[in-house]
Amino acid sequence: VDRDAFSSVTVNDHAAGMAVAQKMIASGHKRLAAIGANANDTSISRLRIEGFRQALRDAGLYDGEEQIAYAGSFTYQTGYEAAGALLGKADFPFLFCISDILALGAIRAIYDAGKSVPGDISVVGFDGIEEGRYFIPSLATMKQPGAEMAHESVRILLGNIRGGAPHRHLLFDAVFTMGESFAPLGE
Repeated sequence: VDRDAFSSVTVNDHAAGMAVAQKMIASGHKRLAAIGANANDTSISRLRIEGFRQALRDAGLYDGEEQIAYAGSFTYQTGYEAAGALLGKADFPFLFCISDILALGAIRAIYDAGKSVPGDISVVGFDGIEEGRYFIPSLATMKQPGAEMAHESVRILLGNIRGGAPHRHLLFDAVFTMGESFAPLGE
């Protein structure tokens, strides 16, 4: 792919996957699990899960694929089903979901399994969707800087249209946003 033929504005998904795992490890969590979208995905799901895996490997905490489930798509139902599969094969006090939609479905599965969030399992999503703020418990998430990304996208597009500006590729950092679905281990 010729990267000079297009522009892109995106979150550094790999770094964000690493950052969430590192933050959880620093908060006392040692057994971490994750839900990705599709094992064959080549975009955000793969990048976020690879970053998560790398942080676990770097900390000596990667036990293999039993820590990771794949939902297949980005729906509440698939998040619910993937969390159910994880609960059936591994014991973990922390779950990272590569999207907030998957996280909200996963939280329901955790409750339906007789566990609590964050009492038994802390959950962190990714995106920063509005619904997460109003869910009970409110969702901790890696929030994308949507307004800043939109602004830069328009700026790049207008530069391309008006003056033939060169194509650019911008990476933004996702920011951890605290919610009630997360608690440091032991609290």
